[in-house]
Amino acid sequence: MELVNKVKIDGKWVFEDSWVFKNGAKITLRKNMWVFVDKHGKASDDEPFDNVEYFSDYHPDYAIVYRDFKVGIMDGNGCMVVDFRYTVIGPMVNSMCRVKNSRGKQGFLNIDLKETIKPVYQTCTDFSANKAFVTKGDKWDVIDRSGKKISKLRFDQIRENLNFTLASVDGKFGSIDLNGDVIIPFKYSSIDKEDPGDIYAVSDARGRFGYVRAGGEELCAFEYTKAWVFEGGLGIVQKMVELAPKDDPGDAVAQEDAVVLGYPKDGPPAHFGYKWGAVNDIGEEVMPFIYATRQDCRAAFDKMPKKESIENKAFEHRLPLI
Repeated sequence: MELVNKVKIDGKWVFEDSWVFKNGAKITLRKNMWVFVDKHGKASDDEPFDNVEYFSDYHPDYAIVYRDFKVGIMDGNGCMVVDFRYTVIGPMVNSMCRVKNSRGKQGFLNIDLKETIKPVYQTCTDFSANKAFVTKGDKWDVIDRSGKKISKLRFDQIRENLNFTLASVDGKFGSIDLNGDVIIPFKYSSIDKEDPGDIYAVSDARGRFGYVRAGGEELCAFEYTKAWVFEGGLGIVQKMVELAPKDDPGDAVAQEDAVVLGYPKDGPPAHFGYKWGAVNDIGEEVMPFIYATRQDCRAAFDKMPKKESIENKAFEHRLPLI
């Protein structure tokens, strides 16, 4: 189906907007209303439509038609493939199509335009692989293409990515995969990651950051105040370090943090400040914590030999991260 702005009527070209089906039928704009005209040129006696749109590349010869604030789907024979039972029919995404009824509830049609998931949800996401997130009340559930729940967990918040989803359960953050299985346990105060790679940056209840590999293995101690995701096998991180007073006056906030953490335990008062360094993908500190800014550390990092595979695109962590 395609939109054209002129058609031939009785051997003459007439300028009018029309959606033309492959069989020659069309839905044409006449007096501000859309009228179905069959392949023989006969206009339908049915009530005209308020608007017409192209539906989907999955069904390139179907049209979305609107009438009296309802929406349906029509084929080139003038038949309603989906009748006027919905107020919204969304695009077809991964062979599933979101719909909304007059009560504001959402569900899904499958690739055959059959209502396989009834509109009973307040909110739905599009399907990613074989799962979608839906809400009833204030919690998110994960369902499969039949509408069956595939996770026992109910989520407070979600943030979907290409191959994983960051989420929270009872205020704790973790991650699930495309099948709804937990890959990072829900016990952290924040979490963030970008494709590709399998290392997540997380923080604990104290607001200190560390890294966790998919599966739950913690790569390092949680002693960093900021963290960036991995790039070239390294993660740029910040932590509080003891400074020589003659070299650096220290940082007032870091001094307060040092007192809270009980430093120094012995000896004369020391100065503390925040410095940047880096850890590798097994949690070892491989760049010294001597850089005053992230940009300085990044510049030094860029001069270092790197692994061929780039694990992750660097970005600064935020707290909370969702």
